[in-house]
Amino acid sequence: MAIVIRCPHCECAYTLKDDLAGKRVTCKNCRKVFPVPAASPAPVNAAAVSKPTLDTEQLALAALSESLPEAASKPEAETAQAKIPAKCKHCDFENLFEARMAGKNAPCQNEECRKIIKVPELVKAEAKDWRNVAKRPSLAKVDPGDLEGAWGNAQTQAVSREAIVQAEADRVDEEEPVSWGKRIVYVLVGAGVLLVGVVVVTWGLRMRSEGKQDRAIKLALEYVDPKSKLPKLKKEPAGLVHLLSGEHELSRNKPKEAKDHFVAARSALDAGGNNSAERCAALIEIAAGMAELAGPKADVEAGTRLDWDKDKVNAELRSTLSKLPALPGEEFRDLRAYAFRKLARNLGKGERATAVGALAAIAPEDERSELWAVIGLELLALGQREEAEKLAKLASGGRKEGASSLVALWLAIGSPDAAEEKKKMGSDKAREIATIPAGTKEAVIAPFARTGYAEGWARQGNLDKARALAWSGKPEEALRAGTALAGVAIEVNPGDTADLERCAMLVETDLKNKAVSGWLLMRLVDLSTRANKPDFAAKFAAAIADPGLKAWANYEALRARLKATDKQTADWKDANEVGGPERLAHWLAWAAIARHNAGATGGAGVMKEIKGWDDSQKPFGYCGVALAER
Repeated sequence: MAIVIRCPHCECAYTLKDDLAGKRVTCKNCRKVFPVPAASPAPVNAAAVSKPTLDTEQLALAALSESLPEAASKPEAETAQAKIPAKCKHCDFENLFEARMAGKNAPCQNEECRKIIKVPELVKAEAKDWRNVAKRPSLAKVDPGDLEGAWGNAQTQAVSREAIVQAEADRVDEEEPVSWGKRIVYVLVGAGVLLVGVVVVTWGLRMRSEGKQDRAIKLALEYVDPKSKLPKLKKEPAGLVHLLSGEHELSRNKPKEAKDHFVAARSALDAGGNNSAERCAALIEIAAGMAELAGPKADVEAGTRLDWDKDKVNAELRSTLSKLPALPGEEFRDLRAYAFRKLARNLGKGERATAVGALAAIAPEDERSELWAVIGLELLALGQREEAEKLAKLASGGRKEGASSLVALWLAIGSPDAAEEKKKMGSDKAREIATIPAGTKEAVIAPFARTGYAEGWARQGNLDKARALAWSGKPEEALRAGTALAGVAIEVNPGDTADLERCAMLVETDLKNKAVSGWLLMRLVDLSTRANKPDFAAKFAAAIADPGLKAWANYEALRARLKATDKQTADWKDANEVGGPERLAHWLAWAAIARHNAGATGGAGVMKEIKGWDDSQKPFGYCGVALAER
């Protein structure tokens, strides 16, 4: 008898043959498997007896389709009875709606929620192909491609692609390490990028700094421009502004503009007959700046320097030196020697070494031999030996009396490292000018001979012998000979200041309140600054009798002290200690301190301070900012 049953999963109704009792069947609606219970007894009636039964073929078809004809004949009825599950998006309640509500809005069945939700569309069940279901008839063909790890024709292409992908992944994971050559390239490229970045930043900061410096020099020049509405400086202070402006333009590799400023400075300081020592010091400073205008051919072609003759640097320099007094006397001889030593150090560095000797022709005839020898000693120290020998021969043809530097130059040419011929020539030439008699007391030696031999022996490397001779004479002679020794020692070793210290002690003791050549003391100030000894420079400056030259020496000592303090800001009141406003060096001192403080702080704060200064001071403060080194 037939077995009436519902699917325990989806409530779909079935009428099964009693032959299926105790077996497991698959629901056609939900595709889930459930057991068929044993047949229950039922009364026999005519309708049941007369109802045709399924034969063996129908049973086989039912088994293959895993459903019965009765169930397959009622799909619409089953669909009508199906429930549509819908989860409330507000409260997560699981709702079951009738099929007629498919695609419509309905309230949530949760009494606590009751919010409207969308009922999903009903998915119509389709007839299943037995070949696509998980459970197949026992004799159905099994596709080996479904077996794990099995290979077949259907999967060959897909598996190959997977293998390729996996192989590629393995290749990436197991990539060979980067070679040292590539690493070096990477490092160099990174360093190059970093270097470019640093250069760009540095260039930007430099452009910003140069822009600030250019603005500062323009502000300074407004105080000397006749067309400007600002108060004008007096003639000589205005000349100093042009001097500082020339140094600024030269530092910017603008030699033509620098030359114009130097010429304007000379014109302002040429007071016609004014032979004051401080005016001479300013003219020497202008001449030194002009000497820097000339340069080698490559720089001339690049426009960063001027041609010595075509651009009239030679003529302008001669004109400036001609403004120095040509008066006789020890003081003025020391003045001219001081000037040409400074020029020789500037011109002797390049191709103009031959030109500096010709400039000495403007000096008085009786001094030319000494000046040529002074220049020759400076050139020799710079390695210009051939030019130094030419000057020594030129000087020997003139008046040699009192030429201590010529004695020293010939002895230096005959130094122990020279050829035997040069040694003999140097010794003979020195004895022709002056001799030191054997067995004679040192005190009777001529002062110029003492100085010449002391310096010459020192340049030959015999420093002990030179010192024994230099310091054995009278205090005045010892100071001059000791100054020459200090110059040689500092050239060879800037740290050797023993002779410089002894000169300072002599000035403070035996020569105190005695007349000493101011320009000889200026040379000692210069040597002290080159040796980074500002305290010695201050001692020598204090011993100078001329108030104008003393102020200039104090200015040089101040510059040496500022250099020694490096990045520490200086006190503005130090400018007043150089000398009063009537002294040229007073105004240069303001520029020096502004230059130092702007270099130490960046300049912005200094510019603000300068705005509160007196109009006579402002242009020098602006010049200092323009010349600041960063």
